[in-house]
Amino acid sequence: MSTRTVYHVSLLLSLSFFLSSPLSWAQRGPVPVTFARVEKRTIHESLELPGTVTARVLSTIATEVAGRVARCFVDAGDTVRRGEPLVQLDTSALEITRDAIKAQIRESQARVEQARLQLTRLKSLYESGQGIVSADQLDETRLEYEAREAQLQRLRADLRRIVHDIERSTIRAPFNGHVTRRYINPGEWVGVGDQVVELLDADTLEVIVAVPEAHVSRIRPGTRSVIRFDVIPDLTLKSKVRAVTRRAEPEARTFATYIPIQKADPRIAVGMLTTVRFFVGKGKTALFVPKDAIVRQGNRTIVYLIQKDNTVRPVTVHTGPADGLWIAVNGPLKPGDRVITRGNERLRPGMTVNPKPESGSES
Repeated sequence: MSTRTVYHVSLLLSLSFFLSSPLSWAQRGPVPVTFARVEKRTIHESLELPGTVTARVLSTIATEVAGRVARCFVDAGDTVRRGEPLVQLDTSALEITRDAIKAQIRESQARVEQARLQLTRLKSLYESGQGIVSADQLDETRLEYEAREAQLQRLRADLRRIVHDIERSTIRAPFNGHVTRRYINPGEWVGVGDQVVELLDADTLEVIVAVPEAHVSRIRPGTRSVIRFDVIPDLTLKSKVRAVTRRAEPEARTFATYIPIQKADPRIAVGMLTTVRFFVGKGKTALFVPKDAIVRQGNRTIVYLIQKDNTVRPVTVHTGPADGLWIAVNGPLKPGDRVITRGNERLRPGMTVNPKPESGSES
């Protein structure tokens, strides 16, 4: 080996030792890091179970009258407001019948008026005592008047029924909702009770969870829960149990439990799979740090604590249950302590850092 080669090897070894020594880090100056404050939170024992989005109000809207479909105002996927038209049936025949009844009513009104005048005249003659009109004649005229009056009332009732049928030929949304299915098309004939559209009330969405028999006694109306959606990972909703059925499914031995979705989101759809965390049992307090603050060193779990002089000290902790991006820890920490969440991979005990708070947190 030449003298030059030996020199180069020695130089590389010296440089490696220099870069790995604590002194070299100190000479470089404070290391930039990000920190968060240790928080004291109340945690509850939790139970996670799968669920499915359903709706309390999912109605199949049907026709109340028979007729030919003249127009469809909506299709699957549309959003409607209460009272908006969904389907229009042809009302030509009903309108003809309506006009005919109106004419009959006018004729009947004239006959009723004629009978009333005749009854008034005969009653006056009968009460005069001249014997010109007998009691039988007066009774017969009275019965004629009452019959014509009854016929007029029947015609008016027929007119109200026809007008009502014309109004019902425009099938309207009974509530605000989303059209999930349309069963008919223009030109088709529909009978009374035939399905027109399926309408979902988005304000009544909820999650149904099949709770096993072993856990149903721990869940009751009002139990707090957190809902997460398998296909919408950025959406997390808080809610409380609305109801727990007291009848088990015979084969699965599970009890249907309902959790309303309090905050409507247009991405939520009936049939979506969810994960529901139920908070059961009494709460207890614990210290929490961000998951990013946790560092694994062999068999040890540590966090780097920033001391008053901005030097760092590793603190051994034992982790507990997680709460989103935070995790419970047990160790010599107290609320408000600064723990490093970014830049803690290459730290050494006693190193000086330049700490900056996490975005959105206080220093």
